[in-house]
Amino acid sequence: MGLPIARIARLIELQPEVRLAELRAWLEVQTKRLEEQSELVQAIFRQSSGGDDPLIKAVRVRDTAPSKIVYRQGHVTVDALDAFTESAEAAIRSYLALCGKDDDGPMTLHFHEPVNHGKGLVEVAIGYTGSLEPSGDLRMRLQPAGREAFLPVSETFETFPAVLRVYDAIEAWFEHSNDLNCFGSPYEIYPGSGDARFDVAYPIVP
Repeated sequence: MGLPIARIARLIELQPEVRLAELRAWLEVQTKRLEEQSELVQAIFRQSSGGDDPLIKAVRVRDTAPSKIVYRQGHVTVDALDAFTESAEAAIRSYLALCGKDDDGPMTLHFHEPVNHGKGLVEVAIGYTGSLEPSGDLRMRLQPAGREAFLPVSETFETFPAVLRVYDAIEAWFEHSNDLNCFGSPYEIYPGSGDARFDVAYPIVP
C-alpha cells in the first residue's frame, strides 16, 4: 500500500476498528493527492499542446434543438459508472415504453462532478415528446436550444482513462477560442456521430 514503515508500526498497535479508520483516512488523502496531480498533468498537456494536437483541431460546433428529457442522477465512482449507466438507461427506456413513448432515442451521460476514485454526480438522460410524470427517482426537465463543441470518440479513446484525452482536447480548444466559452457540465452522447460509439460534448455559452 505504500505506507511508511513508521506508520505501519503505529497501526499494528491499534485496535482493528481504529486501524481501519486510520487506513481509510490515509487512503482519502492519497486519493486527493492523485486527483490534484492528474489535474496538473491535464493542465500541462493543454498548455504545452499549443493547439497542435490533432484532437484539438478535430473539434466541431453544432446547434442543439430544445427537448424534454427524463433523467436519473447518482453519485458514483469510475468503477461503478458503467453499471449505473446501464441500469439507469434500462429504467428510463422501460418507463418511456410503459407510458407509450418512443424509447429508442439517444442517451446522454452528463458529468456534473468529476468521476474518478471518489464519487461524482452523474446523470443519464433520454429525450421524449408529449407529457410525462415523474416516477420514483426519474425526473423531467426542459433542455433549451443551444450550441455544443463536440468530438466523436474513436475506438482508441473509448475507455477510461484514455477518454480523458478527448475531454482535455475540447477544453484546450475552448482555451484557444477567442469568442467561445464553455457553459455547464460536459456529457457523452450515445450513439455518436458517424461510426463513433459516442461523442463527447461541452455546451457553449448561449
